[in-house]
Amino acid sequence: DHHGLIFLAAVVLLGLGVRLALDPHDARMARWAGVVAGLGLWVSTEFLLPIAAFLVLFLACWLVRGAPTPAVMARFSLWWTGTNVGVLIVERAPDALSSRELDRVSLLHVGVALLALVFWLLVGSRPQGALGTRAWTSAVAGALTGATLWFVFPQFVAGPFGDVPPELWDAWLSKVVELQPLWPIGSEPNRTLYVATAPLLAIPLALVAFRFDRRHRDLWLALAVLTTGFTVLGMVQTRFIAFAQLLATVGWGWLSATLVARIGDGRSPRDSVRRVAAMLVGVVGFFVPFLVVGALVASNDAIASPGECDFDELVAIVETRTDQPIVLAHVDWGPELLYRSEARVVAAPYHRNIDGILDASRFLAESPAVASGIASTRGVDLVAVCVERDSAYIGPDRADGNLLDSLAAGAVPAWLNPYPTNSDLWVFEVVNAALP
Repeated sequence: DHHGLIFLAAVVLLGLGVRLALDPHDARMARWAGVVAGLGLWVSTEFLLPIAAFLVLFLACWLVRGAPTPAVMARFSLWWTGTNVGVLIVERAPDALSSRELDRVSLLHVGVALLALVFWLLVGSRPQGALGTRAWTSAVAGALTGATLWFVFPQFVAGPFGDVPPELWDAWLSKVVELQPLWPIGSEPNRTLYVATAPLLAIPLALVAFRFDRRHRDLWLALAVLTTGFTVLGMVQTRFIAFAQLLATVGWGWLSATLVARIGDGRSPRDSVRRVAAMLVGVVGFFVPFLVVGALVASNDAIASPGECDFDELVAIVETRTDQPIVLAHVDWGPELLYRSEARVVAAPYHRNIDGILDASRFLAESPAVASGIASTRGVDLVAVCVERDSAYIGPDRADGNLLDSLAAGAVPAWLNPYPTNSDLWVFEVVNAALP
């Protein structure tokens, strides 16, 4: 899905960044990095995080090394801005070019890229000086561009989901696994250790490399800072730990390469075995603590997996109809139902489908009278209920006498006509639903 594409683009962008840091005179590399930044942002505005990591990398290079970083980053920012403009022209109608949306490329993101260009032009316009001078110049330029961003695009600080209403978080996003925190560990230490061990151990590895690899100290400093930052973000929301895992491979690769370099030339069988062992340290070494702790610490699995129903039965019922029925079902079933049948759906897990997701949640969490009104307003033809799954999803905060509890107790409203099924899935045809 698009998450994999985001991570692939992040690998390409940060890889270009490292190569550009090693050869800052490579103008072609700077141009490609700007294009990748714009295309990655087109995939998802969450790509602002890898772009921020790229900027932090070169800020570290500038502070430690000095010139020619400003010129390189100005070129990158120019191509990033141009790519954003190109994306806007390709994707948006002329009357939407002035939009300031947070969750898709808009004028707001063109402005952010332009401000990055302004920052590096301001930094490059001053004499390079010593480390203290560069730090002071960067702080002043950062304050000016940051204040401009706050004044022109104040909503930018809200992030890609800044336009999402709070009730959507309560009804849907708060239950999405990738948005759950890794800390506190709670009852599932194995899960946290599995995803966080590699970056947690890679942070001190980067600091060790910073001490011994004097030629690339700025890169190791940036790597330690970025890995720490993404690990902290991962503790808040699990999905961000993936970026820390990607960065962690650099530290583990350095450790493996260092160990291999200290072993003989590999001509003897003993050296060959030792070199293979050293390579394995970098490939799977970070799993060892997880495996050891996982064998000693039991996971209580306090969060039970939601019940599963026979989805194929729902598809079969939909296919018996000659129309294109509107189906009200669990939000996560929407995409597969659209893909496998001719049905239309009320709810699907896309954050712009705010009303549909909220209606699907309220349908089961409110009284049968309210549910009847939703079904009538929406023109619902079929209702699918998986009691255990829907109950776990809606949670305990539902109205007294709600439809889900009524169905579970066997009290089926007259406007719901049940289909015979062979599993825990309940399917009803809506007949004569009344407006509220």
